[in-house]
Amino acid sequence: MIVRFLLIAGFCLISPSWGFMTGEEFENTIEPRCFPKPDPEGKPLIINGQEEPLAQTIENFIALVEKFEAVNPNIGLQNELFYFIRSYTYDNIQFNRLGDIVRWEPKEVNFDEVNTFWEPEESIRYRRPEADDPFTDDEKCSLFHMISHSIIRMPRSTDAQRSYTNESRDLNHDFNLNNQYPMEQGVVAILGTNLAVELGRVLRGMYVGLQSNRRVDLSGIPRISSTLLEGHQKEIDRLYAVTLSEVIALSNWRPEVGSREKLAQDGYWVSAPIGMNDDTSNICPQIYRLKANESAAFSYSSMRGAADGLILGKIVDSISANNLKVKLSQILRQYYGRGGIFESDAELGGTVWASFCNRDQLISTIEETLKEQTYLYQLLVAKSYKYFPDSFTWDYYLSQRSGIFSIYNTVVRDYCSKQYALDKPENFPKETPLDIIAVLDTSQTNEYIRKQQLILGHFANKVDLRYSGSRMTILTDQRVPSVGNSASGTVVLKTIVKDAFSSACAACAVTQITWDDETPSAPEDDVIIGINQYLQARKANKTDKNGVNGQVVIYFNLEEDQKNARPTPLQTRVEKALIDLRHNHIEVPIYPLGRSTNLVKKYARNDGTFVLSAIDELEHVIARKLFDRISHAPAILQYPDCSERRNEKNAVFEYFVSPSAVQHWSMPAKYFYKSINMKITFESKYGPIRVCHNRATPDPELQKVSCEEIPSGQRKDFVNTNPCKDFDALSCSPLYFSVIGVNATTESQSNCMDTSDTNCRTLDQTYFKVTHEGVRCSGSAAIMGNVALLLLGIFLLSFLSKKY
Repeated sequence: MIVRFLLIAGFCLISPSWGFMTGEEFENTIEPRCFPKPDPEGKPLIINGQEEPLAQTIENFIALVEKFEAVNPNIGLQNELFYFIRSYTYDNIQFNRLGDIVRWEPKEVNFDEVNTFWEPEESIRYRRPEADDPFTDDEKCSLFHMISHSIIRMPRSTDAQRSYTNESRDLNHDFNLNNQYPMEQGVVAILGTNLAVELGRVLRGMYVGLQSNRRVDLSGIPRISSTLLEGHQKEIDRLYAVTLSEVIALSNWRPEVGSREKLAQDGYWVSAPIGMNDDTSNICPQIYRLKANESAAFSYSSMRGAADGLILGKIVDSISANNLKVKLSQILRQYYGRGGIFESDAELGGTVWASFCNRDQLISTIEETLKEQTYLYQLLVAKSYKYFPDSFTWDYYLSQRSGIFSIYNTVVRDYCSKQYALDKPENFPKETPLDIIAVLDTSQTNEYIRKQQLILGHFANKVDLRYSGSRMTILTDQRVPSVGNSASGTVVLKTIVKDAFSSACAACAVTQITWDDETPSAPEDDVIIGINQYLQARKANKTDKNGVNGQVVIYFNLEEDQKNARPTPLQTRVEKALIDLRHNHIEVPIYPLGRSTNLVKKYARNDGTFVLSAIDELEHVIARKLFDRISHAPAILQYPDCSERRNEKNAVFEYFVSPSAVQHWSMPAKYFYKSINMKITFESKYGPIRVCHNRATPDPELQKVSCEEIPSGQRKDFVNTNPCKDFDALSCSPLYFSVIGVNATTESQSNCMDTSDTNCRTLDQTYFKVTHEGVRCSGSAAIMGNVALLLLGIFLLSFLSKKY
């Protein structure tokens, strides 16, 4: 009765690079890993070639990009794009009747010139990407299936059934991949919706947009008649060619009429369910299903990706010029987030707000140019000109564009239209960096196990995990067997996922797991001891930091009420373990979930702490309530040298906050409880911030009288005198601060520079710095301060008496 041990370890494993994306490379490296044939012994296949599945979402891709950037900090945007395009692009695959993988190509086309459009320089086009490769095989398969676009119409012909098994403890359910065709690969979900985007075209558009001399003169190509160019431009822009013009032209390629023509409409996401009935497609989307008998080679998702690639391609050079260290993750997170990117492009109409939210408006402004460029693309790739002039292709595009680009999905529409007012900070998104540790109760029935999985899956998708921010670890209540650990009193709990910085990673890990019956749940006191020791080990690794992620624990315990007349020995041991946990980690809140709130109150710090029934409501409702509460937990400002008064001037903490977002920070009293006069200083740079301070509430932004505006380049001191008078380190209240990013300015768009410890998440984030004076946790420091004041007073009295 155990969750199978899966250590995903936060995308931290290293494996060799795949190198070139040629046909030979695909056949030798990608196909065996990511398109495995059925095992002769009947072992079921796995979705997208991943034993530890990752979701097909833009958030997952950005998380993997951030991992790449962490080990290649100086690679540069163009080389970064080159790595992903060259290593993971192999479009238009399909299965032939023998079960082999072949590539589809439109009839009667000449791609001699177009095949070089993404990178005209041959020596660059065929070179191996020069970068450190940090990805596991599962992550490589995930990247391939997110970047390489294909509409695969039918299952692979084999003698054995392709299936993926997601087993529950007492119920075996085969998720048959043969029933999931036609499927579209190379697309990612945006905000978890069915409005998917072809990711490869986004990347190619950005890559070409960074290049100079994008125009190619068609009048010098002998096969193109000058008559066909009369009244038209002579130069094709490679950016249009690799994005929208290609999709528009080839989706209605006249030789393909009746075969692979038109655009596949939006499909829907599926994934292996938990057991028979618990759908996880909205938690861990893995396969994008299209309607039955779909035969098109391009789709609505292709059009959206091409449009985004065109928009970003037109502004990316300007972005890069204004910020030489800009990263791919920053641009994508900003474009597919609420902020958007303010940048200039003459064709788009000057300074524009570039965002997936307004792609319809931006594409409309360049429609005449797009029409002309599409015509030139058709001329360039045609082997025969018997279909020219062709008005059908453009007319079909016009008939479809509103259904493709308009935001008809309620989730996306609400997301894009939501406005945040500075006078209503309670509505702001929370982006406090947290380490979230969840512990599953595996002693329960299959029904309650699935409920825990779904709650954590929905919760993980809400949390803003990132490489330089929040992380999530999911443990079970099972003890890892070890003679050495038992002898030393160490309790190590089994890990499902450790330090995940991708919501998709955590959500998929907890829902796409299988079961066996090897190890029982540990006794309850051992579980509490294991949590205590786990938190202590993490704390020991961060003692030299001046600011660290806050830690929170989500603890599932669904035991029934024993109703004993007197405490049992186990209950006594549990109570002692809880006392030790609270004493050692006073700043770590525990959020218990059980059969009822009364049964889990003992795990909370006091009756006012959040407790929740895990069975009375739907899983997504419980997850939302849990998220709403945890998002208010603060991160921690530290001063490890408070007792020795060393290096206080160097005790600097630097971080970033997004526009219209709030972060909660606290300094525990153990760092300042001996202070007499102390000062915490906040300084902003490249944009304004609002800082709120209050001792009574961890949400000081809600007490508006306690807030101070800090313009760009200025600072504000928050002074406390005798902050812990008559209290000790345990009873004295922490200092609570909230930092709010005021709306983005032109200045902040291009000046977000990484620090030594953390990275800008988007280019519009505002940098802030925290310093302090007079922070003391040693009585000797305070006494010495008072003695110094006394001696100074005696000296002044002596001096004045002599003078007068």
